[in-house]
Amino acid sequence: MSSVRIILLSLVAALLAACSSQSDTPVGAQAAVPVLAAVVEVRDVPLYIETVGTLEPAASVEVKPQVTGLLQAILVQEGDNVPQGTPLMVIESSSYKVKLLEARASLAKDKAALTLMQKKVERHQNLSQRDLISKMEWEQMLSELAQTEALVAADEARVAAADLDVQNCTLKAPIAGRMGKLEKQVGSLLSAQQIEPLITIADIGTLEVKFNLTEKEWADLAKAQKHLGSNLEVVSILDPELSSKGSWTFYDNGFDYKTGLIRAAGKIPNQDQRLFAGQGVRVKLPLDVIAQAKLIPSKAVRINQRGPYVYVIGKEEIIALKQVELGKEFDGTVIVLSGLDAGEKVVTDGHLRLMEGAKVEISTEGIEQ
Repeated sequence: MSSVRIILLSLVAALLAACSSQSDTPVGAQAAVPVLAAVVEVRDVPLYIETVGTLEPAASVEVKPQVTGLLQAILVQEGDNVPQGTPLMVIESSSYKVKLLEARASLAKDKAALTLMQKKVERHQNLSQRDLISKMEWEQMLSELAQTEALVAADEARVAAADLDVQNCTLKAPIAGRMGKLEKQVGSLLSAQQIEPLITIADIGTLEVKFNLTEKEWADLAKAQKHLGSNLEVVSILDPELSSKGSWTFYDNGFDYKTGLIRAAGKIPNQDQRLFAGQGVRVKLPLDVIAQAKLIPSKAVRINQRGPYVYVIGKEEIIALKQVELGKEFDGTVIVLSGLDAGEKVVTDGHLRLMEGAKVEISTEGIEQ
């Protein structure tokens, strides 16, 4: 029995020694926890109404033939960017040139007759005043003069119409823009009465964005317009790097009673043509600016029973837990109303192994700015 008792006492002593050794190990001697960190940033923060919109060309025109004839030549290619007035296509014009020549010949003939009639009236005017010709004869000459003048005017109109037909044989770009798909090929018979367009030209150097607003958003925007103007920004939903700033230019004359929304629109420059009609975009309409707001990444925030908190990296890379009061969140950041000072470092990744007083090592990936 005594030998068993001695063995048990030895085991207990060894266990106590081991526990005593572990408890005496200082915190600073524990391995540092690798984390990512961010600095509390201070800057002016704009507040926005954010909604979804759709882009459309600022102008889009369907090009249709104004005369009937064979398509003789196509002078541009699909997808070309063309200035206003650029020749696009040529319709066979020989028959229209013949009609123009006929109209000019008829005009020349009737002008010669008008000149002769005018001279005749001039010669007989004195005779009429001295009653050397009958009144009926004089009125007959004046009537013939008026009829000849009308013939000349009609001929001039026919010449103008024939000349316009000749000009319309060359189709020109009515606006500057990007060419769409060509719907006809050389040799096709075109009609002045056809419904389908030959091609569509869209001005995508300037785009229109259309979106809807709630009644509250509209009221907030109307107030903000007084000191911030009518600015807006659009950002591609798929690629946040694609964006453009412009202004909102239109709102409807009332809210839709079915949806409670009002339609609105704006225009943005797109000279580099990186945005396209039909794209869905986020529309940002400025409401206010919060001066000197303190910002941290949203992923730095954790929640406990007392509310939101963050791990702050203090002197000698020791962790302190701080409760914070938060404001608006946007673009992956959140405004800190209280609890942090500018320039402090907060943990953004690596929270799982952290506790008050733990030592950390900021990862070689660096501090997020």
